[in-house]
Amino acid sequence: MRIIYLLFLTLAAAAVSAGERDPHTFQGEWPVPFVLPFDDNQAGVTHFGSQYTNSASKALERVTINENGQFEAGGRRVRFWGVNITAGSCFPEHNDAEKIAARLAKFGINVVRFHHMENNWGGESLIDYSAGTSRQFNKSNLDKLDYFIAQLKKYGIYSNLNLQTSRDYLAGDGLSSEALALNWKARHVFSTVAPAILTLEQEHARNLLSHRNPYTKLNYAEDPGVAFVEINNENSIFQQYFDGNVDKWPTEYKTLLRSAWNKWLRKKYSSHQALLKAWQVVEQALGKSLLSDAHLQGAGKGWEVQKFGGAELRVNTEATNKAVAIDIRKRGEASWNVQMFHPLPAFEAGEVYTLSFTARATQHEDMQIALMQNYEPWQSYQRIKVPLTKQWQEYQYTFVVNVSDNRARLNFGNMGSQTGLVEIKNIAYRAGGVVGKLSDTERLEDSSLAVNQSADAYTSARNQDWIHFLYSIDDAYWSTMQDFLKKQLKVQALTYGTIASLSPPAIQKKFGYIDSHIYWAHPYFPNRQWDSNDWLIENESMVNTLQGNTLDSLARQRVAGIPFVVSEYQHSMPNSFMAESALMIAAYGALQDWDAIYFFSYEVGPDGWDAGFFNGFMQTNNHPSAMANLGIAGNLFRRADVSIARNAQFLPFQQQQQLQAIATSGQSWNVTPADYPEQMKGFAFVHRTGLQLDDKLPSKSLDAVDNSLRLSADTDELNWDVSKPSQGVLSINTPRTKSILGYLEKQDFVLGQVKVAFGNLQLHWATWSLSARKGQFDELHKGAQLLLVATGRTENTDMQWKTVQRTSVGANWGKAPSVIEAVPFTVQLPVPATRVSAWALDEKGLRHHRLPVSKQSGAALITADGTDKTLWYEIVIAPQND
Repeated sequence: MRIIYLLFLTLAAAAVSAGERDPHTFQGEWPVPFVLPFDDNQAGVTHFGSQYTNSASKALERVTINENGQFEAGGRRVRFWGVNITAGSCFPEHNDAEKIAARLAKFGINVVRFHHMENNWGGESLIDYSAGTSRQFNKSNLDKLDYFIAQLKKYGIYSNLNLQTSRDYLAGDGLSSEALALNWKARHVFSTVAPAILTLEQEHARNLLSHRNPYTKLNYAEDPGVAFVEINNENSIFQQYFDGNVDKWPTEYKTLLRSAWNKWLRKKYSSHQALLKAWQVVEQALGKSLLSDAHLQGAGKGWEVQKFGGAELRVNTEATNKAVAIDIRKRGEASWNVQMFHPLPAFEAGEVYTLSFTARATQHEDMQIALMQNYEPWQSYQRIKVPLTKQWQEYQYTFVVNVSDNRARLNFGNMGSQTGLVEIKNIAYRAGGVVGKLSDTERLEDSSLAVNQSADAYTSARNQDWIHFLYSIDDAYWSTMQDFLKKQLKVQALTYGTIASLSPPAIQKKFGYIDSHIYWAHPYFPNRQWDSNDWLIENESMVNTLQGNTLDSLARQRVAGIPFVVSEYQHSMPNSFMAESALMIAAYGALQDWDAIYFFSYEVGPDGWDAGFFNGFMQTNNHPSAMANLGIAGNLFRRADVSIARNAQFLPFQQQQQLQAIATSGQSWNVTPADYPEQMKGFAFVHRTGLQLDDKLPSKSLDAVDNSLRLSADTDELNWDVSKPSQGVLSINTPRTKSILGYLEKQDFVLGQVKVAFGNLQLHWATWSLSARKGQFDELHKGAQLLLVATGRTENTDMQWKTVQRTSVGANWGKAPSVIEAVPFTVQLPVPATRVSAWALDEKGLRHHRLPVSKQSGAALITADGTDKTLWYEIVIAPQND
C-alpha cells in the first residue's frame, strides 16, 4: 500500500505579502472566561442535533441488529453517539431534566447510558439502603429517573440501562460478615454459583424493567426508547479469579464453587487415577540459579532498576545484608513506574521453575513479581502479588510456563506508588520444583478436590481443565441472565453482558454485539482509591503515541460481523490535551466502522449542573473545549463524515484459541489476550481490523504497514504523523469536515483546498476543525454554512497544579468560570472573499462580532488573531452567481 504522508508546508514566508500580518506572530489571549451554559438549547450553527432525523418531532423506533451486523432503527442504519450519566446525576430535578435533555440533543447525542444508579456511596441512589437491604427502590429518585428518560425520549435520545454496576449487597440481603468483607464488585460474582444471589440480581432486574414509567405510559421492558440493557458491568468469574478475589471467597460460596468444579471433573474423568494420569504431577529436583548475580552486588551483570513517570530513587547494592536497597524518594505517576528486572534464558512451554527470594519494606504493603515479555507489548505470563512486611520474609513460588519465549524477563514491580525503602536479597530462579501434587484428602470420588488458587502453580493439564470449567460457569451465568430477561421479562431492548476484555468474546458474542471500555490518562491513586486529593495523571497528548494507544487496543477487541460498542471512553481531566479525545476516537471509530461510542461522563458536581467549571476527572459537560469538540466529532462518527476503510483483515480467534489464550496469558482486565502478529501492527489506523470468531475463511492477508511513524488510512482521509519526537499531528480531510490536531504552533497545513496557519500556542498544541453544516467542500460554488472550532489550553479560574509536570491539582480544581485559550490562526478558503462572511460566536453559538475577511491570491482569508475571546466561529459562503 502506498502511504500518503501528512503534508507540512512552509508557506508563510512566501504567502505574507505587503500589508498582510504574519499569522505565526499571533499570540492568542489567555485566560479567556468561557462557559457553555448547561441549559443551552439555542438554535443555529452549533445545534448539531437538528441535522438528524431522530429529533423531537419523530418518535423513537425499536433498535435492532440488521443482517450486515449493524444497529438499525426504522429500517435505517444508526450509529450511536452517547454519554454516560452516573450515580446521583441520573436523578435530576424535573426542570433540570428538561434542560439537560435539550442540551444533549443540541450536541448531537442520541443515547445515554445510565450507570452506577444503584450505588451506596452516600449520595443519591436508585436503591433505598436505609431499609437495611438493597431490595427497595428510592421512590423519589425512581420518579426523577422516569421523568428524565421521558425527556430524553422526547428529544430523540435513547436510553441504556445498567442493571448491576455498584449495587451494595448488605447483611439484610442475607450476606454473611465474611462476604461483606469483600468489595461490592467482588460480591456481584457470587451469583455465578449461588442461586440465592442470582435470585436477588434477577429480582432487581424485574423490579426495574417491569416498572411502568408514568410519563411514557410504558414499562422499560417494552419501551423502544430503552435501546440497550447491560447485565453486569465490568465483571465476570474470570476477572474476579485473576484479580485474586475468588481466593478470598467465604466458605459458603467457595463450597459451591468446589462442588461445581468436582462435578465438572467427574463428568470428564472416569476415576481418580485417570485424573492423575491426565494432570501429570511434576516433581523435579531444583537446579542452579539461572540469574547472573543472586546477591545483586554486580552492577551491569544482568539486574536493572528502572524508573518512569517522575519517580526518583537511589539504589544501593553494597548493603550489609547483601541486598539491593531501592530507596524511592519520590513516587511515580503509576505503580509500574519503579521496577527491577533481569533477562531470563529461553524457556519452553511446559517447563517448571521455582523462584525464591527474601524481602522487606519500610512502607510498601506489597509488590508484584512477574514472568513477562521483555519487549512490546510486555505481556505477563505469570503475575503474583507479594505481601511485604517491615521484617525480612522468605518467599518461594513454583510455576509452570505455558508458552515458549527466548526474550522474557523476571520483573519485580509495582513499587512506584509509594515512597520508602524496599530491600530484596537471595534471589534464585531455578529449573525444577514440585507442581500439581494433591493432598492425601483430595479424591475425585469424594468430590474433595480443591479449587485452583490464582497465585499457585499447576500443571498445564490441570490449568486447562480449570479454565474450561470457569468458561462453563461464565457461559452458564450469562445465558441464564439473558434467558431471564428475554423469556421471562420479555425485554425488547438489545441486551449485553459485560466488556469483552473481562469475559471471552465467544461468550459475549452470543448477545449479538461486543462492548469495550478504555481510558487515556486515567487518574491513578497511589495510596487510597478515589482519594480526591491524592492522585496523579499522565499529562500527555495521545497524538504523540501512535502505536499501543487506546484506539489500537479497542480495534483489537472488535469482532467481525457484529456491532462493536465502546460504552466508556475518555481522556481524563485535568489532562491539558483532553479536548482531542472525541475527535480521535470518532475519526478512527468511523474508519473501523464501529457502531456506538459513549463518553464518560456527563454529570453534576457538588456545585450543581450550572457550576460553570469542571471539578472532576470525567465532567465532559462542564469542559467547554471537550463539549465543542464533542459536537464536531459527532459529525465525523454519527454523521459518518469519515469513510469506512476500504480493506480489512481479521485475526482468526475461535473458542479453542480463546481457551488457550486464557490458560497461558489471561490476566485481570485482559482475560482473553489475542496474539496479533507483527504483520498486523498499525492496522487500526489504516484498515479495518479485529477478531474473527467463526470458522469462515480468514479475510485477505494485507501487506504490513511499512512506516510506523507516519500512517495514512487506506481512504487517505486520516493521516497520523509522529516522525518529529513529541510533535505529533493528526489530520482529518473529508468532503464535509477538515480537522488538524496536535503540535500545530507556527505551522501551516493544507487540507484539500483549505489552508490554515497557526500562531503561538500556550501548550504548542491545539485542535482545529472546520465542518460543513450545509454544503460540502468540493461544492463550495453552491454555497455553504461552516462551523469552525479551535481549542487549546483549557482550565478553571485559579486552578492550581501541584507539580511542575502538571500531573495533579489535588482538590484545587479552581472555580468558575472555566477559561480557554483563544487559538490564533488564519484560514484560506478557495472562494472569492466577496462571497464569505465570518463571525466569532458567543457561549450559546450566537453571532457576536464579525471577523475580517480579506483577499489572498484570489481566495478568501479569514483572520482570527487570538483576540476574539471564543473557541468557535461561523462562516457563511454565498452561492456563486452564474
